[in-house]
Amino acid sequence: MFDFYRVDQILGTPETVWSFMGKLIPVGTFVLGIVVNRSLARSDKRRRDKKTVRDLVTEIELLETPVKKQLESVETFIADLRSDKNEVPKFNSPLQLKLDRLKGLDRTGVVDHLERSLGSRKEALEKANELFLGCEVLTFQYEQLQEIIETYVENGSRIHERWREEANALIKLAVDYMVEVEQQGKAIESDPLIGPTIELTHQSLLTHKDIFEAFEKMHKPLMLHLGAHRLDPRVRSLSEANAKASQSVMALQREREYAIGKLEQVKEKLAARFEKLKTHSQSLNSRG
Repeated sequence: MFDFYRVDQILGTPETVWSFMGKLIPVGTFVLGIVVNRSLARSDKRRRDKKTVRDLVTEIELLETPVKKQLESVETFIADLRSDKNEVPKFNSPLQLKLDRLKGLDRTGVVDHLERSLGSRKEALEKANELFLGCEVLTFQYEQLQEIIETYVENGSRIHERWREEANALIKLAVDYMVEVEQQGKAIESDPLIGPTIELTHQSLLTHKDIFEAFEKMHKPLMLHLGAHRLDPRVRSLSEANAKASQSVMALQREREYAIGKLEQVKEKLAARFEKLKTHSQSLNSRG
């Protein structure tokens, strides 16, 4: 009823090598683009990482002069504190040692660069940590110096003011005893206790303005003088007043010694820390 015929021809255009390649080219171009972009990105990151390392090395190299000046300033300040005068010496502190600008550096980039140079992520982390932590410790020691100086100035000013009040109280007490002698119709020079006391306190304090000089020229001689007249009932109150003022002078001296000790300690740490930091920086720089 129905006749079936076999048809050997396939409808459509036959597949050729060129048509197949035509389909592959867009895919290959897309893949090649990805590979090229990734390669460029890696190359760009390497350049940026290398630049970050160079910036870090440069910042550390630039610290050498400020650190040297800071150490010299500390040495001068200590020498002035050791002098006999109570004048507060000037302390110069370069702002370059406050390394806030290093916070903007790409630490991950430094680690990645070191990892490529050292071939070990662990060693790279250790080396980067030594560099950045070294910079942070340097800043901390810089701030410590500021704090030591500020504390000394604050405490020293407070103690000095207290001494001034106590010295004035001593003088007032001596003057009160002098008035008593005069009210008795006697000459001040005739009183073996009050005469020399007035000379030591009033005249000495007017002549010797510095607290340590006043201690040597007034408080210490007065101690010996009062001790020689210890049976006089007036000696007790004069001795107490003189002792108060003398204790303030010794308190200021202790503040000086404490400040000197702390400054020397931080100065040594600052010098050692920078030398170590410089060594690590030079090692990093040699790796390119």
